[in-house]
Amino acid sequence: MNRDNKIDIPLILVVITLLLLGVLTVYSASSFQAIRSRGTSLFYLTNQTIPLILGIVIAFIASKINYLIWKKLALPILVITLFLLVYVLLFSEPINNVRRWIMLSGVSIQPGEIAKLSSVIWLSSYLSRPEGIRNQGEFLSIVGVSFIVILLLVLAPSFGIAFTVSLSLCFLMLVGGIKLKWLALLIGVGAGAFAFAISTFSYARLRFSTFLSGEVYQVTQSIQGIGAGGLFGVGLGEGRQKLLFLPHPHTDFIFSSLAEELGLIGSIVIFTLFALFFKEGIKIASHSNTRFGGLLAMGISFNIFISALLHIGVVSGMLPTTGQPLPFISYGGSSLVINLLSVGILLNISKQTVHRKI
Repeated sequence: MNRDNKIDIPLILVVITLLLLGVLTVYSASSFQAIRSRGTSLFYLTNQTIPLILGIVIAFIASKINYLIWKKLALPILVITLFLLVYVLLFSEPINNVRRWIMLSGVSIQPGEIAKLSSVIWLSSYLSRPEGIRNQGEFLSIVGVSFIVILLLVLAPSFGIAFTVSLSLCFLMLVGGIKLKWLALLIGVGAGAFAFAISTFSYARLRFSTFLSGEVYQVTQSIQGIGAGGLFGVGLGEGRQKLLFLPHPHTDFIFSSLAEELGLIGSIVIFTLFALFFKEGIKIASHSNTRFGGLLAMGISFNIFISALLHIGVVSGMLPTTGQPLPFISYGGSSLVINLLSVGILLNISKQTVHRKI
């Protein structure tokens, strides 16, 4: 029995809560720096409002468009993404010795964030073909395309996004029915490739060596901020690490700002919200009326959930620093718009489902 036109309210409530926390935290974490560099505490908050509104509009539109359109557009979208990744390597101006952004009339676009979604759409489409994955040749074609996307991300370098894409594609292959022996071999080769990349690229080698030594200034400050928060936090807006002690308190280390001001309780709430997002995505996937919809919902929900886990892992010192934003919360337009587009697609899948037990 089909269940149409019933949008997933729990998913919407989770996302709205995360967005509100994001707005409050971006303002709190950036206001001191904004006053010093821009003369107004509202600079970063104002800049974040534009992609937030745009993302909400895009999410609304995507929720109204039949998600099967993404299956037809999967390959063209992937080709455009590859073009953007190559373009950013060849023609973009480096910022802090990395090439991750395309500047258009003062607006920055990060193709890596687009790659997170486009690669999931493409693989969901490929795995949902009626004939399935029939032989090793077809599996190797998946590996080849995935390798190209990840290699372009590594060359940027953008190891955080490359790792996120790798995990998301492996997860999709697992739930998509790829033989475990093939997947195990792929993971082994992938781990070797990442080890080679870390040893080859000076940028990655420095990050990894400082992580092993424990001598990472921003991580030390981040952990101090998390510890200072205690159980209930020092209060919203009262954090001290953002006062030029913690670099990037409103972007790459925003969870540390949250933990300092909202404490352990607030941190648990944030983690629970992302866990609920993932749970809701799995529920939507399990009730999807097509294999493509199920795989796409799985991929999108895992993509956002693992991005959150990686961000938390970095700011708590458990992973090397990678510049991984916290979905829906960190300052940054590309990530916010792409994640809200992903939510819109999930909402449309949730409207076209069948009743069956998870």
